[in-house]
Amino acid sequence: MTSRKQYLAPNEDLHALRPLNEEESLDLLQRQLLGGNGWPTGLCDLGIQIARICKGLPLTILIIAGVVARTKPAGWKEILGALRSHNLSSIEHCWEILELSYNHLPEHLRPCFVYFVAFQEDEEKAQDEGFASIMGRDVMPLEFHVTQGLWRLCICSNTKHLIRSSKPFPHLRSLRFSYYECRVPQYLTLMIQVCRLLRVLDLGKINIGHAIPSEIGSLMQLAFLAIRGYMRDIPSSIGNLSNLQTFILIQMSGDIVLSLPNSFWNLRKLKHLSMKSPGGILPMENLTSSSDICELDWISGVIIPYQGSMEELVKRFPNIRKLKCALVDCHDTVENHVKVLVPKFLSQLESLGFHLSSRSLSTISELQNLEVLKFDGVSFEGDSWEMEEGEFSKLKHLEVVSLEASLLEATEDQFVCLEKLVFSSCSNLKEMPSCLDTVATLEVIQVFTILTLC
Repeated sequence: MTSRKQYLAPNEDLHALRPLNEEESLDLLQRQLLGGNGWPTGLCDLGIQIARICKGLPLTILIIAGVVARTKPAGWKEILGALRSHNLSSIEHCWEILELSYNHLPEHLRPCFVYFVAFQEDEEKAQDEGFASIMGRDVMPLEFHVTQGLWRLCICSNTKHLIRSSKPFPHLRSLRFSYYECRVPQYLTLMIQVCRLLRVLDLGKINIGHAIPSEIGSLMQLAFLAIRGYMRDIPSSIGNLSNLQTFILIQMSGDIVLSLPNSFWNLRKLKHLSMKSPGGILPMENLTSSSDICELDWISGVIIPYQGSMEELVKRFPNIRKLKCALVDCHDTVENHVKVLVPKFLSQLESLGFHLSSRSLSTISELQNLEVLKFDGVSFEGDSWEMEEGEFSKLKHLEVVSLEASLLEATEDQFVCLEKLVFSSCSNLKEMPSCLDTVATLEVIQVFTILTLC
């Protein structure tokens, strides 16, 4: 354990970390900025002065290096001047450097950062900036009824008082609920009808019940939508959200699989689709006349049926990089389907999570950009998984769940990029590949097992 709170550790076990000396500070700054290369002409003196101001605190050096790295050398003197105006005598003052780092963020990234207002400890970062208002806890509800220019609202407690307001915040752009509520908010439909300019609607922590209000389809500016409840279906009005980029569905019922309406294919700007367990089914009707969703980058929790139109389905999202899916209705031709889909239509794929048979692994290994692979419950002929030469050459993260094989046979050439290896509930596995000793990139090996208590 490391901590700057000395009372947390017994005195006899206390190890006080010393500050870095000037040479070590300059070396750390140089490695963070230049990767160990020499200082460009005229910048070494500035680097020395910046390193001195950090007073041997590694965290401060790393934070400042992040700021300097995004600044052209001509602006280094300005940063040096800003640093001299702060008291950096202890690590407690690093928040001033963090503020400096925030101020150097590009304009389009600052709102993304301040959305940490969702966490209670970050509310003050957000309210000082005038970025968002917090309803609940120490904030009086009546304050919000007189706020005409409210753009972003985070609700942190029961909000039944909102029902009294006939026009709740018509200028609102972002509405988030950061507390769990078991009942359907009575004012939800009213909020949707009035707040037509919403771009963010996060209902991921409240229970909207069995029906998604069809009025959601009127929020034409919506870019982010998260919904949680016991939904039985999804209204076709969802297809009206032509600006939607992130769509998250959290199904609280473990036995109802959601089916997306045919209007789903109208979401041409969608980038991220997530459907929590038990997942959901993409619309399969009239696929040949459906539009491609070219910006779709990440799909999670999708159930893909084995049928003749499977190829047409996957063609609808040609640039997918991350895919977590379950393939159902398995039969003898499953490998033929996989061979058709991979790598012809999934050539951009970098991360894949799935449940398939062993014969499909060699086909999936043809994905040239695949860096993350997670699979569950695969059995092998002969009780051994033998990786072929050239398979998974770019793989960085391999996670195997419920592997039935007792032996994994591989060579160092097949793990040239591997950084993390995870085995979970692989009770039959008796031995790790000996080549792991020589894999220079490997950082983590994790083995999880299920213990049976008698």
